[in-house]
Amino acid sequence: MDGLPIALAALGHRVMTIAPRYDQYAEAWDTSYWSQVSMGKSSESVHAFHCYQSKVDRVFVDHDCFLAKCWGKSGSMLYGPEWGKDFADNQWRFIYFAKAVLKIIKELPLGGSIYGENVMIVVNDWHSAMVPALIAAEKEASKGSWAKTKTALLIHNAVFQGRFDRDDPEEPADDVYGIPAKLMSAFTFTMPLKVGRTEKKVKRCINWMAAASKFVDRLLTVSPTYAWELQNLPEMGVELDDIFVAKGMTGIVNGVKEEVSPMSETFTSKCKIPFTFSVLDVDAKKAKLKAEVQKKYDLPVEPDTPLFIFVGRMDLQKGYDYILEALKTLMATIKMQLIIIGTGRADLVASTKLLAQKYPEKIYMAGWCGPERYAIVAAADYNLMPSRWEPCGLAQMESMRFGTLPVVAQTGGLVDTVEDMVTGIHFGGALSVEKELDKESVKLVAAGLEKCIAVYAEKEQTSKMRKLAMAAGDEFTWTNAALQYEAVFEELKVENILPQCKEKTVTIEVDKVVA
Repeated sequence: MDGLPIALAALGHRVMTIAPRYDQYAEAWDTSYWSQVSMGKSSESVHAFHCYQSKVDRVFVDHDCFLAKCWGKSGSMLYGPEWGKDFADNQWRFIYFAKAVLKIIKELPLGGSIYGENVMIVVNDWHSAMVPALIAAEKEASKGSWAKTKTALLIHNAVFQGRFDRDDPEEPADDVYGIPAKLMSAFTFTMPLKVGRTEKKVKRCINWMAAASKFVDRLLTVSPTYAWELQNLPEMGVELDDIFVAKGMTGIVNGVKEEVSPMSETFTSKCKIPFTFSVLDVDAKKAKLKAEVQKKYDLPVEPDTPLFIFVGRMDLQKGYDYILEALKTLMATIKMQLIIIGTGRADLVASTKLLAQKYPEKIYMAGWCGPERYAIVAAADYNLMPSRWEPCGLAQMESMRFGTLPVVAQTGGLVDTVEDMVTGIHFGGALSVEKELDKESVKLVAAGLEKCIAVYAEKEQTSKMRKLAMAAGDEFTWTNAALQYEAVFEELKVENILPQCKEKTVTIEVDKVVA
């Protein structure tokens, strides 16, 4: 929703993103557009805020169901009041969002004209899955409606499917959905509300991801290997693999913004990295930056001790429990340091705090960081990513830009982006995807840590791998990804409207936004 639209606009496409208005976005302005959608026995207003950035129309749906969930910034409270809990009205909110999206596409004038029905709509994950379902309903109800529209579902994580119990009294009524019973039955199953072999099934489980998967023109996901896994490994497709196989799926690796670079003065300044560097001076500059970070976080300044980082959610998907268990067995004897950037499950956070208190000279918990996290990433030698599954992953590609070697599980986009002992290190076998802590997987992670330390001792090899990683990381751009998306759209015979416009060419505009 951030980098891909900018890259598509640079290729000459008119691009709009639509998202809920969760916060008071500083650059989004109120529009004069007002409309309404039916939500069963009542109707709800549709209002939009808008900004134009890097040639992309950014539209935000303004409604209290999004904006009024918390006081101040939403932060991590987009889908629930706290980690792992949903808002009770999530189904209602995202049914409303889907209906509002279709209104905005048809009716909101931007730059003097609406987008209209002759468009390509890409919906992301289950939260926007009702968009293609509603389009299918409208097509069935009135001939000609959305006839030229093409749709695709982009799956970022198939574990989160939007499963809801249709017999739950809190579930929105059929008239709120506004979808005929025949179409609703196509995505109603007997299955658990949560994924997992041991979970109890319910008789009428509505599955939003299944809905989008059945009604879109194309299924997409964020890496070729993950596309293969979803169609060939039942534990990865989690009860939707038959639908994925029937529809077919294309995997395109996500990109990293070109601006995320140690060679960019603008970027390094915003991220509080004190200097730029490139492959020509990466070893010396990283050593200097590493010493500064070690000193800042009260870690011993030891050049010969490898500095590891973990960046992201401290949860089971990311394999953080494997890291924690491996460290418990190794930390007393192993020569390493670790900085943890992020937060997550309360029990894993608590266990990490105890371990950090026991080994303060080896472990530092930085918590969640803003752009300054890139200074830690740039200083580190290794980035740990023992994910149970990883559709694409972003941290490994960003790390490579800074010569920080990713240490990855053999899954999904990690396989597609990191070459073992060339641009990073693979754990020496498949890690269990089950939620129970697998002892063999813990051993693999422990062995991987020891392997990293051995590789780090070989200075020439480490230097060579850093430079190869930096070169490879520069290839994972949103521009390259956008070219592949463009090819998919051409296969779907989406009409190119640029020749009809007065402005026959489009020039790229520098993206100044730093995540």
